[in-house]
Amino acid sequence: MKEILRSLPFQTTVPELSVLIEDRRGKVTYKRIPPMTFLSPIVLRKELETLLVVHGEKILREQDFIETHKILFWNLFYAFEKMKLKHSLDQLLAASSLLNRQEQDDDSGSHSMKELKPVVGTYLNWDSTLANKSTPYPPLYRIFKEFQKPEDQQNRLLVSNSHIKRDTLITIVESIKNNDCQTPLMKLLYLCEGLTRDSKEKVPRRSCYREAQFLLVAAVGQRNIDFSLFDRYWQKAHEILQDHAKELRNSNDQTPNQRVYICRKIFGEPRLLC
Repeated sequence: MKEILRSLPFQTTVPELSVLIEDRRGKVTYKRIPPMTFLSPIVLRKELETLLVVHGEKILREQDFIETHKILFWNLFYAFEKMKLKHSLDQLLAASSLLNRQEQDDDSGSHSMKELKPVVGTYLNWDSTLANKSTPYPPLYRIFKEFQKPEDQQNRLLVSNSHIKRDTLITIVESIKNNDCQTPLMKLLYLCEGLTRDSKEKVPRRSCYREAQFLLVAAVGQRNIDFSLFDRYWQKAHEILQDHAKELRNSNDQTPNQRVYICRKIFGEPRLLC
């Protein structure tokens, strides 16, 4: 049988930056900034040069920079963090209205810290809640994390509506730990096919490669994984995959191309916060 690689449904997409601020001063609060356009390095440089010509270098130290040039600020922030470059944008953020609470809860103890300058920590997450909204079921690693909680603390809506069994996820994890990626690949292909079969419209699904990788990270921890070794076994599983299973594959189920490996080598592996 001829090998068939299905492509994802064609749709115009624009990459976006998603920012979630977690304020741990006193009672923990969250503030999600509306998604904004992700700028390519070339566009980012051009926009920055234009800004400096018009306003001068001092604009990068002014508080209005965050509000008046929001897209440029967050793209610069992301680029500096990704490349691990020292910068002062986090200090600009610390003094911004985004981290100034309008109301103080006297019972939380935050009133005693209101004079202190916030300490900003930044984490780049490998996954995004917003990115998963286009798929009809939640990521497998999040379901796995729910199964690890005591039953009375689980998100029952997430667990029951996913129609995914705990034993299935454990089998996938244990197989990968034993250098067997063929079994997980087969299970994931048929699992994804079943979860998307009933959709009225053809919708994109997450890649089996990413599902398996993120599930393994959630199970054993990212520091305990040799990703290059995982990729070799995953590629081998594709080479010996049976014909009937090949028909269920999408192009993104295979290991990434060389450009991805170059980015990982330069910037390091992204972190999955789970």
